[in-house]
Amino acid sequence: MPASVFRLVALVLLLGMLTALVLRAPIPSLGLIIDLPTGEVVLVQADSPADQAGAMPGDLVHTIYAYPWSATNYRLFLLPLPWLPGTPTPITVERAGQVVALTLQAGLPTWSEHATTLAHTLLALCCWGTGYFIGTSPRATERPLQWVAWFWVVLGFTLGVFPLLSITSYVLSVALLWVQGTVLAPSAVALHAWYPTRPRPVERKRYVWPWLLATIVLLQLGGLVLLSMTASLTEAYLVLQRLVWLLFLGAFLGSLVLLIHAYQTTLMAHVRRQIRIIGAGCLLALSWGLLLLLLTGILASHGMFVPNGTFTLGTAVIPLAYLLSGVSADLMRPDQVLRRVVTYALAAVSALTLVVLLTMYALIPATPLVVLILAVALFVPCRQIFQHALNSTGDEPNAHHLRQMTAELATILEPNLLVTTLADGLGRALHDPPLAIYVRRDGSDGPLTCLVKRSFVGPEVLDPTSLAPLTRQPQALLPLTEVQRLLPPSDTACPELTELLFHEALVLGGLIQRVDGVLLGLVLLGPRGDRDPYRPHDHQALAQVMAGASLALTNSLNYHEQVHARALIQQLYEHSQQTAEVTTTRIAHAIHTDILGTHLRLNIMDLQRLVDDPVATPVHAQVSTVLEREHHMNQALRRLCEAIDVLSSLEPMGLTLSLRKCTDLVRPSWHGDLTFTSDGEPVPVSERVHRALVHITREALVNAWKHAVEATCIGVSLRFPEPNHPSLMVRIYDNGRHPAVVVARPGHLGIQHMREAARTIDATITWDHPPGGGTVVVVVVPHEALGADYVRLDAAIVSPRQGYLAAAPDDTPEHD
Repeated sequence: MPASVFRLVALVLLLGMLTALVLRAPIPSLGLIIDLPTGEVVLVQADSPADQAGAMPGDLVHTIYAYPWSATNYRLFLLPLPWLPGTPTPITVERAGQVVALTLQAGLPTWSEHATTLAHTLLALCCWGTGYFIGTSPRATERPLQWVAWFWVVLGFTLGVFPLLSITSYVLSVALLWVQGTVLAPSAVALHAWYPTRPRPVERKRYVWPWLLATIVLLQLGGLVLLSMTASLTEAYLVLQRLVWLLFLGAFLGSLVLLIHAYQTTLMAHVRRQIRIIGAGCLLALSWGLLLLLLTGILASHGMFVPNGTFTLGTAVIPLAYLLSGVSADLMRPDQVLRRVVTYALAAVSALTLVVLLTMYALIPATPLVVLILAVALFVPCRQIFQHALNSTGDEPNAHHLRQMTAELATILEPNLLVTTLADGLGRALHDPPLAIYVRRDGSDGPLTCLVKRSFVGPEVLDPTSLAPLTRQPQALLPLTEVQRLLPPSDTACPELTELLFHEALVLGGLIQRVDGVLLGLVLLGPRGDRDPYRPHDHQALAQVMAGASLALTNSLNYHEQVHARALIQQLYEHSQQTAEVTTTRIAHAIHTDILGTHLRLNIMDLQRLVDDPVATPVHAQVSTVLEREHHMNQALRRLCEAIDVLSSLEPMGLTLSLRKCTDLVRPSWHGDLTFTSDGEPVPVSERVHRALVHITREALVNAWKHAVEATCIGVSLRFPEPNHPSLMVRIYDNGRHPAVVVARPGHLGIQHMREAARTIDATITWDHPPGGGTVVVVVVPHEALGADYVRLDAAIVSPRQGYLAAAPDDTPEHD
C-alpha cells in the first residue's frame, strides 16, 4: 500500500479520535450505576445528580430520554449528541410498585472525570503516534512493518473512541470490542513474528498469515457462539468487556514468548536492543501498576486516593517503547537508560511490597513517615539485586571478552595456538566477523602468511615491505579508509595487497609489531557479526588487544628462537656423543677381533700347548710366566672393553659378561638384593641372539625395579645348554607383588618389545607367578637358534670369566 494512502487513513482515524474526545469531554457523570441487562439501580453516589434527583438503589429504570430501557439493546446512540451543558436527563423508575419520574440535572464534568478522559486519550494518541511514525519512517518499505504500523494506528483509534461509545452506544461498543478481541488481539501476537525486523526462515514467513487468518476465523466463530448464548446486547457488552481483557492478556503472553525466542535466536545487536526496550516498556508498565496498587492500599487507610487515569498513563510506556525501538537508528544509549530506569522501578516496587507486607502483619507502624524511611532503606539492596539480574540477562560487554582474551594471550608461547586464541577471542567478542590474520613464521624475516581466514577470501601471503608505511603510525588499530590512504594503489606494487585493502568485507586493520617497529602480523576485521557498528570503546579495546598480541607474539618468537638454538646445541651434542660411542665401539670391536680373538688368543693357545707338553724344557718356567702374563693381559683388555661399551663383549663367548653388566647397571638404583648366576658350560652365541637377550634382560630388570611392589630381591640366572637341557635359558625374577596376568598397559611398549625380541631369535618368553609370590620372566632359546659364528671346540672352553678361550691342540690353526 502506498505511503500516501496510509497517511490519509491515519489522519482520518486521528480526526475521528479527536472528534470523539470533543464529544466525550462535556458529558458529565450522573452518579448512578445501573445493571445493564435488568435496568436496576445498583449504586447512587452521594451528592451526585442522581442523589439530588432522588434516585435510590433498587429502583428499576423503565424509560430514559423518553424511550424504554430495553431500547439500549438496539438504539445507535443513547444520549443526545453533541452534549450541551445543563441538558436534563429524564428517567422513570419503578419503586415499590409505583412509577416515579425523575429529572437528573448534571452540570460540568469534574476535574477527576476530565483527568480520566485525558489519560485514555493520551494512551490512544501514543498508540496512534507509534503506528504513524513507524509507517512513515524510511524503514517502512517492507510489508510486515507496514502491517505493524496499521495495527498501532487502528488500536489507537479504538482506544480513543471507546470512552465515548461506552456511554453513548452499546451497539457500537459491542462492534468495537468485537474488532479488538477477534482481530487486534491475534494481530498483536502475529506482528511480533515481523517486528522487530530480523532474518527469518522462509518457511516461518509462510505460516504467519495462515495462522493469523485461522485464529481470527476461530475467534469470530467463538464470539458468535458466545453472543448467541446471551439474552441481550447489553449482556453481550459486559461479557465482551471481560473477554477482550482476557484475549489481550493471552496476546501479551504469546508476544512475550515470541520476543524471548527472537532474543535467543538472533545475533543482531540492534534487534536485541529493540526487544530489550520493548521488554523494558512492559516491565515499567507492570511496575507502575503494582506501585499504584500498593500506594492505593497505603493511602486508603489515611483517607487519600490515587487520581483516576493514573494507571492508564503508565501503560502508555508500552507503545512509546515500540516507537523508540522502531524509529531510532542507534539504540545503545536508550537501551542503557531504560535498563537503569527499569532497575530503579523494580527496586521501588519490591521495597514498597516488603513494607506493605510488614504493615499488614503489624510488624511496623503504618504511619507514612515510617513507611517512607523503611522503603528508602530497602531500596538500595533491592536495586543492587535487580541491577545484577538485568546485567546478567543482557549482552555482555565486548570489552570483557577482549580483556579476558588479552590476558590469555600472555600465557601462550606456541604461535599457532596464539593466533587461534586471538581469532577465537575476536570472534566471540565481535560475534564472528569476517577475519584474516597474517603472521610471520620466522621472526623478523620472511613474508606474512595467512594462518586464520574466516568468512573472507584473500591472498595467502603478503610482502611486509609493502606494508612499511603502516608501521610508522602510532596507532595499533587503523580504519580501512586510513589504511587505503597510507597505501594507495598507485604506490602498491603488489596487486594482491591492493585487492585485499579494497575488499568489501574489511573495516579495520590491526598491526602486530615489535617495539623496534618490525611488523610481525596483520589482523584484518570485517563488520561485526551482530551488525552493530564499531564504537569508540570497541576501538580502544581492540587497540589494547593489538598491543597484547604484539607482546605475546614477540615473546613467542623469541622463545622459539631460543628453543631452536637449544635444539641445535642438543643435536650437536648428541652427534658428538654418537660419534664418540661409534668410535669407542669400533675400538672395542677392534680389540676383540684383532687382539683378543686373534693374536692374543693364538698366543695363549701356543703357550698353553708348550706348558702342557710333558717333555720338560729349560724354558718351561719362563713360558709359564709369559702365559700368566698373557692371561692378565687378556683380563685387562676385556675389562677395558667392558668399560668402553657394555656390548663390547659381543664375542660369541661374552653373553655372561653382558648380562652381568646389565645387572650391575641396575644396582645403584636398587636398594634390595640383586644377584646374578650362571650355570653350565658357556657356548658361543651369535651377535643377534646376544643383543636380543641383553635387551630382554634390561627391560625385565627395569620392570621389576619399577613395578614389583614390596620386592626385596631381584635376580638374573643364565643357564647354558647341557645334554639334559639342550636349550639356553635366561630367568629374571623378583619376590614382589604383581597383577595376576601380565599385560601391556596402554601407551607402554616394553612387554611388546620383549616379545618381539624373542620372536626374532626364535625363542619363547613367558611370565610366571610362583606360589610364594613374585614374577619370573623365562626366555628359552633352542640350541639350533644360537647361531654361533664358529663351531664349538671339542676341548674344554675356558669361561669368559677366566679371560681367555682355550682350544684343543688339534684344532689350533696354523700360523703363517
